[in-house]
Amino acid sequence: MKNRRLKAATIGSGALVLTLMGILSACSGKDATTPTDPAGGQSSSPGSTTGTSPAKQEAPKKISFLLVNSAAYEQIEKNEYVDHLKKLSGYDLSYEFLPGGEETNKHLALRFAAGDLPDVVRTTDINAPVHAGAVDQGAFHDLTALIDKYAPNLKKAIPEDVWKSPQVSKNDKIYAIPAMWPSPDTRVIYYRKDWLAQAGMSEPKTLDDWIKFFEYVKANDMNGNGDKNDEVGFAFREQMSYSDLFFGSFGAHPNMWVMQDGKFVPSMITPQMKEAVSFWKQLYDKGYVNQNMFTNKAADWDGMIRSGKAAAWMHDAANYGQWSKSFSDDTKDTSKIGVAPAPSGPRGDAFIRGGKPGIYFVHVIPSKTKNPEEIIKYFEWVYTNREVQDFFHFGIEGVNFRKDGGKMVFDNVPKPFPTLDFKDTHRFQLLYNPRGVGYEDAEVLALSPVGGIIQEALDKAKKSIVKDESVYLPTFDLLAQKPELRAATTTGTLFMDMFAKAVTGKESVDAAFTSFVAEWNKRGGDKLTQEATDWHKSFYGK
Repeated sequence: MKNRRLKAATIGSGALVLTLMGILSACSGKDATTPTDPAGGQSSSPGSTTGTSPAKQEAPKKISFLLVNSAAYEQIEKNEYVDHLKKLSGYDLSYEFLPGGEETNKHLALRFAAGDLPDVVRTTDINAPVHAGAVDQGAFHDLTALIDKYAPNLKKAIPEDVWKSPQVSKNDKIYAIPAMWPSPDTRVIYYRKDWLAQAGMSEPKTLDDWIKFFEYVKANDMNGNGDKNDEVGFAFREQMSYSDLFFGSFGAHPNMWVMQDGKFVPSMITPQMKEAVSFWKQLYDKGYVNQNMFTNKAADWDGMIRSGKAAAWMHDAANYGQWSKSFSDDTKDTSKIGVAPAPSGPRGDAFIRGGKPGIYFVHVIPSKTKNPEEIIKYFEWVYTNREVQDFFHFGIEGVNFRKDGGKMVFDNVPKPFPTLDFKDTHRFQLLYNPRGVGYEDAEVLALSPVGGIIQEALDKAKKSIVKDESVYLPTFDLLAQKPELRAATTTGTLFMDMFAKAVTGKESVDAAFTSFVAEWNKRGGDKLTQEATDWHKSFYGK
């Protein structure tokens, strides 16, 4: 599908959601009958070990994909990896990429409203605000019976708890196919190890430790360019993407719900969250975080880190190689970049986020798509076929690797896998990989010169998660109608509006937080709390 530029993209996101609610029903009426590590068996899924294609047609069936959060990749209509995947699968595959962020959300909301969608959309959640109400309006195919009939092995290849996730299912019906992380959560803190050594400090373990490090960075010209004011302690990205740090040190997180005083409430309205917001205001006021934190695009965030303007940032453990490569020509040089787990706070709390089922993205099939059964077959094939799994790990046989007596080797091939740049490997490991993330599996890490460090980082990431009892919390009807009430860090939520006002000083933390809680309850939060509490008692039996 060609990239369509819509002039109406300047419309506010809130208005788009409201507009979408009224239009989705028309979209859903078409062909009604017919889219930043427990994934379970990611390295050795069941199924065929041959390269047999799921598509037997003389004329290959076409499947078009729309993938969000692909800012690092140019718009490529044709390349050797897509061609190889087409050959392996027997399908005529095409891709459109969107970078993510607020502007993309506006564009995507318009696309949903107009029904201007490909066969498959990669999104974060079947209930994402950008297409609020889509499930209830019938805008997505119900995949429950289709999977049972056309892809029974797909159901077996993905853990049962993943299918139960509200990101994937609603009212016991499946509306999406998940893309998985091999590990349940992989977020860690990256930091400039060389700067920390210059400061004479050891790896920070507490919030006070990080504050001391940030203060040293602000007081010294760490990148040596003569400007003491261009470095920050922590690099923050818009919509809190890869930036939701330090909340867990206060026992809170914007996306979680917690039991408090006998009620299951969003963590974002608790006193612990108010403490966290006050801490973030301190970071902002002292210049420890970039002042454009609420508008900093992904590419600019990446650029400020690689140009030596950030002491710390947050990303996934498996990305250590690409970050370290930015600061050293020696791939095995670990003196520049370090990785730390969540810091402990005033009461000993130390987590980054709540534990999740390991869902990276989900794929929905718009109801206008006429051949959902073919798409279901394709997904079963990518989850169960050994040959395509090798492709999603190592690339093309004969180009990036060869097999000798059944063993995979990387000599005497044009582009040996271990020598490829991450942008090349990520095309087949991530971008065109409907399974999710192909670069964290043990067999891939074993070939990486920094595989041992990445494994250590993954262990630290596991220490940085906490049990989250809201992981299966359904998206209640009121949340679909009023996405601003969501416990989320996306633009347009009441939480992010309060957070921005409080942190930047437009309102005091006390005034902004008090007003936010009152407004949340006034708009239906009290009702949501009761529904969530009833659900918690039913689901957990307590």
